[in-house]
Amino acid sequence: MNNKTVWITGAASGVGRHLVGAFAKRDYFVFACDINAEALALAAQEDRWPQNNVIPHVMDICDEPQWREAQKILATHRPSLDIMLNIAGYLRPGFPTDLTNTDIDKHLNINVKGLILGCQTAANWMQQNNAGHIINFCSLASLLPTPGLSAYSTSKFAVRGYSTSLAAQLAEHNIAVTLLCPDAIATPMLDLQTQHESAALTFSSGNELTTADIEKTLFSGVLTKRPFEVLICKNTSMKIMAKLFLVSPALFVKVNNTPAIKNFMLKRAEKNQQRYLRKIQHQKNQ
Repeated sequence: MNNKTVWITGAASGVGRHLVGAFAKRDYFVFACDINAEALALAAQEDRWPQNNVIPHVMDICDEPQWREAQKILATHRPSLDIMLNIAGYLRPGFPTDLTNTDIDKHLNINVKGLILGCQTAANWMQQNNAGHIINFCSLASLLPTPGLSAYSTSKFAVRGYSTSLAAQLAEHNIAVTLLCPDAIATPMLDLQTQHESAALTFSSGNELTTADIEKTLFSGVLTKRPFEVLICKNTSMKIMAKLFLVSPALFVKVNNTPAIKNFMLKRAEKNQQRYLRKIQHQKNQ
């Protein structure tokens, strides 16, 4: 068995579920956590997670005592933690003026507070051995915010800021922090965005990533080179726009208020949204 231990949140679906299998097949010891007990058990059964090196654990990442309890459980099996993958997240589309208190709370609690608690737990444990790697799943939306995903973009901007501060603090302890910023990924979370008009711009690039793309990125360089930030996007122009707007937010506002550009982007995004909807409906019918 690989002598490394990886802790994964959001393990019951999407990217988290896929990566549990990806690490397990490479003989890592995997601590697979999710709040949804039924979905976690189903994932373990359907994907045939090997019981000798995968431990499913039900927990709420927004609850600090549950992090302490989870660490105690993992520590009974493994003496140290090598990799923390903070993947669990929440996304509900909505224009800025339409957000409810519940929308705001869920985005900030799950995407920000839960991630911070995970980083604290991992960092405190990793510092005992002066080694480790914390990988925070952010989003291209942290660089390229969209009007229909304002709460989500806000939470990911917070993840970016926190991760930057954390990386600077932990460098002296040989603990790396990596910020993964993927474009839209074909997962159940993205499937839900086909039902919301406000989420159309999620499909701007027109070339969704797959969970296999995330796996390839991790194992082809992130785990060995341990970079601070990695943008994962198949559309080069989207990468350029993201970097440009990070440098000049005023430019982003100006572009989004240029009628010709705004209409072009929206029409293309809506077309891609409908294409993706037809794709998942076709898959369901097969």
